[in-house]
Amino acid sequence: MGYEIRTLSVLDDRQKAEIEALEDQIYGEEVLQNRIWLSSELNFDRKLDCFFMGYEDGLLVSFLNLFMPDKREGEVTGFTRTGSRGRGYFTALLDRAGEVLRSAGVPDFLFAVEPASPAGMKYLQGLGTAEHSHTEYTMECGPSYAPLGEGIILKQLSEENTADFMSVAEEEYGSDGGGAAAILASETREGYILYDGSEPAAIFNLEYGENIYLCGVVVKKAMRGLGYGSQAVRAALNMAEEQKKKVVLDVDSKNPPALNLYRKYGFAPVFEVRYFRQRLQRGSEEGRQEC
Repeated sequence: MGYEIRTLSVLDDRQKAEIEALEDQIYGEEVLQNRIWLSSELNFDRKLDCFFMGYEDGLLVSFLNLFMPDKREGEVTGFTRTGSRGRGYFTALLDRAGEVLRSAGVPDFLFAVEPASPAGMKYLQGLGTAEHSHTEYTMECGPSYAPLGEGIILKQLSEENTADFMSVAEEEYGSDGGGAAAILASETREGYILYDGSEPAAIFNLEYGENIYLCGVVVKKAMRGLGYGSQAVRAALNMAEEQKKKVVLDVDSKNPPALNLYRKYGFAPVFEVRYFRQRLQRGSEEGRQEC
């Protein structure tokens, strides 16, 4: 049968199980932690193929995921089974991913690699043109409770307050990102708005699972530096206390104020992921490394 590539915009339960089984095998061997989120619901266009599955004689051996919350870049995560490396399988998936990004007008790949992954770092070196962009730390904190500040009101995102949510989101992401519709359609993610009186001051999202994942914290530009980001974190920890779960988040190394804020609340780093940016090439070959 040889090597077959399947590209999808949505995964069914069987496909998710295949990917997770391969992920468990590889992550166990290399002691990795940056698990791939197998959903397209936060991509700016959920109809675009973002899952690329490579089969060798009917067995899944390579996988690539594209995360596209907006049109600035396509974030690449993925892996290839140890015994199937060096055959160009992942590069073939990357070529297909490049075709999708070009068709959608997305200019860059953004590779997410744990420094603990020798195979991942070697692959990036083989590309030659991928440059380090930034590092993100995954941090976690146990639940706790304290009241929000005077006059601060927390509301869950709904059809009725979507305009308030998007008025803050679009300042940060433009019209392509931070989509309230995708959050409202999600079975596991909720959006929240912090109001100071009647004025929307900040937004954030919570992904509910084994832990609570905090993301998408945005403070209205005119209200930054006034403690509303801190109130968003406080609100997330309060909800975690209700469920007795940890809060997990990712923070950019280039954002010292956020790092300091999270440390103040007791968040501690668990692992790091390095991001490397590569401009999309015009041809079909995105890189030279055979992997």
